[in-house]
Amino acid sequence: MTMRERRHKYRVVCRKCGKTRAVLGDTIYKWCQLRGKEWKDYFSEAVCLTCAVSKYNSRFAWNDEYPITCSRCEQLFQKTGRLLRTWLYRHKDVNEADIWGKYICPKCSNAIMVEQKPKVPKTYDISCPECNQTRTVQAKTVRAWARYHTPNTVEQYGLKNACGNCKRQSIVKGRGVNHGGYVTMRIYPDDPYYSMGDRRSKVGRMCLEHRYLMAQALGRPLTMSETVHHRDGNRANNDLSNLELRRGQHGPGANLHPTQEELLERITMLFKKNTLLSDKLRELEYQAVLV
Repeated sequence: MTMRERRHKYRVVCRKCGKTRAVLGDTIYKWCQLRGKEWKDYFSEAVCLTCAVSKYNSRFAWNDEYPITCSRCEQLFQKTGRLLRTWLYRHKDVNEADIWGKYICPKCSNAIMVEQKPKVPKTYDISCPECNQTRTVQAKTVRAWARYHTPNTVEQYGLKNACGNCKRQSIVKGRGVNHGGYVTMRIYPDDPYYSMGDRRSKVGRMCLEHRYLMAQALGRPLTMSETVHHRDGNRANNDLSNLELRRGQHGPGANLHPTQEELLERITMLFKKNTLLSDKLRELEYQAVLV
């Protein structure tokens, strides 16, 4: 059965009493798995719960009421023979004589469900990653954030979300995060690296923080062909030890500070080109001498 068929409800006729009932497809699937039968066999062999319970010989009459003492609160309450037979049918390891010591009242069963239900905190105490001050955050706010972020733990929420005061200060200073995950900052005309900013900004110019820091380290504005790469892949980590200057795009772009292996590859390639050019030059000289 497909998942769509298991979610659907089917009309099933009891083969004993002839009554029609709605059965979930998942119930039919489990019945077939337990008995090793096909899906269509359920419609011809299965019976309703009333017929399944009534076939067992019991001293409880179907419509009579019986006094039962709760095994937890020891209070007396009434139960019909139909409910007692159904309970015995589902708990086949309990005898009829022991039902007075096993059955509990509805109030106690609800209390047990409430006790066993896992308690979810309504608020969390989270510290700000910038000012390290602890603040109280509603649990529904954390759950709404966790739907669209991975990993989605409470610790990750505290690392990636600053408090309201730090957010307001960052807005005043002009710092933020764009859609690509890069940290942006606002620079003004008196800044020596003002030419690197975006000219579409109305107040000052917005510039990527990692490019600005690399320009400060080099002591000159970066050109359009120069890019800055984050070594650990974290676009918010703008430490100079994590930044690397490149030319062109990050993928096929060439590193301005190549490693020793890259230099050896370039030297071997240039040596091969030099040998080919020298051979061609000798051929041309030999042909000139013959002429």
